[in-house]
Amino acid sequence: MSEFDARAFREFETAGWDDVAEAYSGSDVVADLTGGVAAALADAVGAGPGRRILDVACGPGAASRAAADRGADVVGTDISEAMVEVATREVPGARFRRAPAEQLPFPAGSFDGVMSGFGLPHFAEPERVFEEVLRVLGHGGRMAFTTWCTPDKVPFFGVVFAAVLEHGSLDVPMPDGPDMFRFAVEEEAVDVLTSIGFTHVGVTEQPLRVRLEESSQAMDLLTSATVRTRALFEAQTTEAKEAIVSAMCDAVEAMRDGDELTVPMPAVLIVAARP
Repeated sequence: MSEFDARAFREFETAGWDDVAEAYSGSDVVADLTGGVAAALADAVGAGPGRRILDVACGPGAASRAAADRGADVVGTDISEAMVEVATREVPGARFRRAPAEQLPFPAGSFDGVMSGFGLPHFAEPERVFEEVLRVLGHGGRMAFTTWCTPDKVPFFGVVFAAVLEHGSLDVPMPDGPDMFRFAVEEEAVDVLTSIGFTHVGVTEQPLRVRLEESSQAMDLLTSATVRTRALFEAQTTEAKEAIVSAMCDAVEAMRDGDELTVPMPAVLIVAARP
């Protein structure tokens, strides 16, 4: 695994999510996609009356809402103050605070369940996050995280990078970061979580799809739902951006089946328990 500056990456992610918080929460395309796993996360951690649930990297609070709707006592954390403000506004049934996932501000054994919807690709030090999750879980508590499947299973990622490679440049100024897809590999997820102390680790694929009216809506996934890929796009020249957008729209349009345009975006659900 390549070395990188975790602090620089964390600061980059924080600033990026502060920038896109309102656009992220206001996009129907993003809500359809990321909200698609909210119920699965809430169910996986046993959200319900009397259950204390923590939502790490909560974003605008889709999973928090699903858990609160089931009667759980929900707390959400996010590294972005702007995301915390959005979640507080959007999910009055839960409580939110700013905190890095690597340093959760709660006593040991505070929660019955800890979940995170697509936070994993954005954690500078995922092992430390898992250690913190284990610490704040009570005995028998459950963990459930989602992350994207590897690029070979998610055509959209291939579309983005093919367009950038053909019309722009990957050599742009941004800090190096961890492998986005590391924990989409079942063996890696099981090995890491087991070594940290979790038991009953399971990895299952979630067949998510985004339904679009126009291929141009796929740009929401690039400009509102990411930090690293958005930064890559924004660093291109004006001419390159126009060509990238055109190439992406053509590639997404090719996924149309009759009147229906859907983009496969499968994810991985990782679950585990604290002994």
